Amino acid sequence: MSPRYNFLPLPGQEGGQGDGRKGFFSTLLVRLIVEKTNAVNIRRFFEEAKAQIEQGDPIQASEKLYKAAEETVKRLAERFDLPQWIEASRKERWTAALLFGAVQGLAERTNRQEILNAWHAAWFLHVEGFHEARLEIEAVNFRLPLVEELIKLADT
Repeated sequence: MSPRYNFLPLPGQEGGQGDGRKGFFSTLLVRLIVEKTNAVNIRRFFEEAKAQIEQGDPIQASEKLYKAAEETVKRLAERFDLPQWIEASRKERWTAALLFGAVQGLAERTNRQEILNAWHAAWFLHVEGFHEARLEIEAVNFRLPLVEELIKLADT
């Protein structure tokens, strides 16, 4: 009697992760855990940025908004299986060039210019607000809605 269903093997079974191949369900589970973790981190960075704005700290608020945008771009790049995400996975790191390429790819693929606008605002915050410490709190707060809209795109 042959089995009625053919399930993917578990780790340690022939064809499972134990022999060097990834099973569908274990890969799916890892991706779901990473997706949930990324969403929590993005929201945490964004909430920390708002708190820093309330405290009047433009340097830390700038960096937290940038980190929220950066993690959102990575999350969307993975979701859309962009070549930049594949390259970053292979290299085990993201570079500025990969991030900018992913933003362009996302804007083109979704036909949404606001992705590009939000990224440029976040990059401006990263450079001028964090590294150069040249921004006033009003300039940081002015860009917060752009980053928030990018995050909302990832939540849909």
